[in-house]
Amino acid sequence: MQIQKEEIRNAILKVAEDEFYTHGFEKASIRKIVKLAGTTIGNFYNYFDNKEALFEAVVKDEYNNFIYFLNHHDEEERPNYLWDLSDTTMWKKVLSQFVKALLPSLTRKFVILIEGSIGTKYSSTKQLIIDLLKCHFNEHVNEYNPSYELPNMGEILAEQLINGIILILRKYINDDEKKNSMLVEYILFYFIGSMGIIRKP
Repeated sequence: MQIQKEEIRNAILKVAEDEFYTHGFEKASIRKIVKLAGTTIGNFYNYFDNKEALFEAVVKDEYNNFIYFLNHHDEEERPNYLWDLSDTTMWKKVLSQFVKALLPSLTRKFVILIEGSIGTKYSSTKQLIIDLLKCHFNEHVNEYNPSYELPNMGEILAEQLINGIILILRKYINDDEKKNSMLVEYILFYFIGSMGIIRKP
């Protein structure tokens, strides 16, 4: 009996992920979710208090993993001399490992967090990530090029980074190989461009 209950819960979560990905939280239909999951509205409330509780069950781990990664990515091993390299081959090698560590958090659930969370407590996730990336960028600028005079550049670059990642995820969500390659190339482009600002000429 317990296994059957777990199967029903998992079925609801799977269908809910599809629904939130397609329509976002506000337009997602609980009636549609329970129907496709093969259960009833009454039974739905045995598993989740409401639609927002269901949304949280879908995205909570993704959110926690991504925020943890952002806050601890400096712990990832990389050569100390990396910032001094102009050879993109070495950057690609290092970034491939970086993206590989990030990939478990770059899924449809990440798209849901960024684009489909309006109306939930996660609605400020995109801005939170932008703020974290902006602070990280500014830390590097202050360390390597303290005379840089455009403090708002970090926020612009951070927002564009997130928008680009979402575009890649949307376009290649069903092709992991292509998605991963595109993410490596895109993040490489982003970091190489950032180095032009971070490093003194």
